[in-house]
Amino acid sequence: MSRTAPAGTPLGDEFHVYDTTLRDGAQREGISYSVADKLAVARLLNELGVGFIEGGWPGALPKDTEFFARAAAGELELRHAALVAFGSTRRAGATAADDPQVRALLDSQAPVVTLVAKSDRRHIEKALRTDVAEACAMVRDTVAFLAGEGRNTSSMGSGSTRTARCGCSPLRPRAARTSWCSATPTAGSFRWDWPTPWAR
Repeated sequence: MSRTAPAGTPLGDEFHVYDTTLRDGAQREGISYSVADKLAVARLLNELGVGFIEGGWPGALPKDTEFFARAAAGELELRHAALVAFGSTRRAGATAADDPQVRALLDSQAPVVTLVAKSDRRHIEKALRTDVAEACAMVRDTVAFLAGEGRNTSSMGSGSTRTARCGCSPLRPRAARTSWCSATPTAGSFRWDWPTPWAR
């Protein structure tokens, strides 16, 4: 489970599929994967040559926490794919090191982490009850912390297609282990732009 980047995939290593079946796909009505189901699907996705397998949201869902624990215990051998934990940034006003959700991402032992962050100003102010500057700091701090802990990390914004640069600058705490966010000014919110999905 320690692979931080895909390798030897049947389609080559120029392009990699990022599969969300085990998290996003599990949100469909009528779908309920057991942990054994998730392990079996991950094995199949690996054999198909998928580069990144998003296993779920450890710390938020007990089933996903168990999935990552069992994967780390050796029940999931991935020859090609890198296993990804999905989660949120630190809370407003907290430190990444002390945030329980961020700690759960580390505890999952997934070598790759994808973070979701609010990108619409209304969501930032109403749901997170903070401002754009703090929302950007939440992303910067969390990515830097996870990268410092050896995780290949990226972030994605959720919210609006109307975006504004928030001042997130390229993050390179470990240049080979992290992506970065940048932003573009317009009205209302901010957007993450990545030069590459995962820096190598």
